[in-house]
Amino acid sequence: MVEVLHNLEGGTMSAVKTRNGSYIRKIKMNRQVTIPKDIFDDLEWNEGDFVQIKRAKNGVFIAPKKLVDPDDILTPEDEAAIREGEAQLRRGEYVLWEDVKKRLHAARTKK
Repeated sequence: MVEVLHNLEGGTMSAVKTRNGSYIRKIKMNRQVTIPKDIFDDLEWNEGDFVQIKRAKNGVFIAPKKLVDPDDILTPEDEAAIREGEAQLRRGEYVLWEDVKKRLHAARTKK
């Protein structure tokens, strides 16, 4: 048996918080359930964020989900080039952008 600590909606029984810190929520029209504000804020979620919903053993699991545009996904070759570039930076092997621009300008003026 669950003991109700307090009713969150002043008289209705659609939202209550129990003494153990869990929540009881009523499933509303279109299968909507409100995530309690303190949990929502603790998770640093925002309105409009996407979540992944999976069936769990005895219920439902909800987790944040970032959607990625397929054009933003790196190819394996791109990933390898980035890893090599990061390794070069760690080794101190880099060229300043100003030097690159000077070299490009010099190469163009030689032609």
